[in-house]
Amino acid sequence: MPSNPFSEPLRKGILLAARPELTDPLFFRAVILICQHDSEGSLGFVINRKTDHVLSEVLPDFPNFSESLYAGGPVNPEQLFYLVRSAQPDEALEPIGSDLAWGARREYLEHLHGQVEKRVPSLKFFVGYAGWSAGQLHREWVERSWYVLERWSMGDVFGEPDELWASVIKRVLERESRLIRGPRPELN
Repeated sequence: MPSNPFSEPLRKGILLAARPELTDPLFFRAVILICQHDSEGSLGFVINRKTDHVLSEVLPDFPNFSESLYAGGPVNPEQLFYLVRSAQPDEALEPIGSDLAWGARREYLEHLHGQVEKRVPSLKFFVGYAGWSAGQLHREWVERSWYVLERWSMGDVFGEPDELWASVIKRVLERESRLIRGPRPELN
């Protein structure tokens, strides 16, 4: 968490929630986990758009995977990506935080497929991703298209998505309300 609460909060590992005014159907009521954010741009996955499909439908050679597929975003919708809760370093994974990573490599899926009978760590599969060119996400944030939630739980990422947007919005507004009220000198 930045020491200055008014500094730009955009970085890897935050959740973005579309403001109610954002009516673009691709992002209406979307909650996005930012997985990469640097001077070249940003990449994330819409974590609350479950499709009616499961992984084994799009990858029939992985019949044991019955996990739901999510519409991760409008960019590259024919590419499969995954989020995994794992503290183990792996060259097939890009870390997001201390125990969360993402990837798109088939070898990792083959590795996981061999472990399906065991307890597999939390997984979420996406087709496509949300992407922004250099400076684009910053402009959208300045234009107030997104709320930012810096503190969230794994339940937000891997839980059921139905009420996630409303839950994130409520937490952001509660935080902003506390900032607006600020300290009360008369209580010191």
